[in-house]
Amino acid sequence: MEISSKSYRVILKNLFDGVCIFDENRQVSHWNAAAEDMSGYKSSEMLGRECENVASMYVDKNGNNIGDLLCSFKNPMKPDEVRIIEKVFFHHKEGYRVPVSMKLLPITFKNSVVGVVEIIHDLSSNITLEQIMGQLEQLAMFDPITELPNRKYIEQNIIARLAEVQRYGWIFGTLFIMIDNFNKIKKEYGKDVANKVLRVAAMTMSNTLRPFDVIGRWRDEYFVAVVSNVVEEQLQIVGERLRKLVEKSTIAIGQNEIKITISVGGTVASERDKIGFVLRKASEQMLYAKEIGGNMVSIASRPEFWEEYKIP
Repeated sequence: MEISSKSYRVILKNLFDGVCIFDENRQVSHWNAAAEDMSGYKSSEMLGRECENVASMYVDKNGNNIGDLLCSFKNPMKPDEVRIIEKVFFHHKEGYRVPVSMKLLPITFKNSVVGVVEIIHDLSSNITLEQIMGQLEQLAMFDPITELPNRKYIEQNIIARLAEVQRYGWIFGTLFIMIDNFNKIKKEYGKDVANKVLRVAAMTMSNTLRPFDVIGRWRDEYFVAVVSNVVEEQLQIVGERLRKLVEKSTIAIGQNEIKITISVGGTVASERDKIGFVLRKASEQMLYAKEIGGNMVSIASRPEFWEEYKIP
């Protein structure tokens, strides 16, 4: 018994994972409902797009374009090949980056590859995030613009982490982050666009961090991230990853494209630190990153004479 083409279309439409099919002309011939949900792009916007165009929407964790790897026509597949890509970041229509994994499968005819199926799995854990945000909203710890925890939650989280450092020696890092040129963007494009910039940066950073790390909106264009189990070199890597992926997130306003960059400062906490010291050191490094040109990451080294810098 053969399955009808109509049945295939119904099955593809209702899969939880995104499905993109490229035909023999290297163009998108199918973009299912799950792909629409995770990308923001409707099927009507994707059908007919060239393979190279779609592949250019993906970057790796360092913000590097990986189009040549994803485009199976530039990097041809064998008839029996299955290509798995563990984690990349897709450019959502709203501008932020979404972490996904991918599986590429060849479509064959008479032992020749005539098309490719891309199966796209969303790694951002939206269901869990929605549950957490619902709980935070009830506790008045939710920022409605960015859909991230607010300053109150971040302060309580840092205090709890400092207690863990003192009791168990579980180290953590704090990143203080600001959006570069935010007031200029707000003045030129207005409040609604500025809020969209906040949300795009917030979503990209949240999607980039590990599930057990926390990022929240501190105030205005400022964010604070709490990163578990890192030394200074690792915190630098995390900060750079955030910076690079935000830099790859853009917003289209008419014919203009707003590029978003951030300045990041950070420090690793010790058992003697208090919250005021941690936040001050991280914010000082953030301001330094801003002053030397922005779109930078600066991580504070632990002072040699700690008592001299200690906050009572």
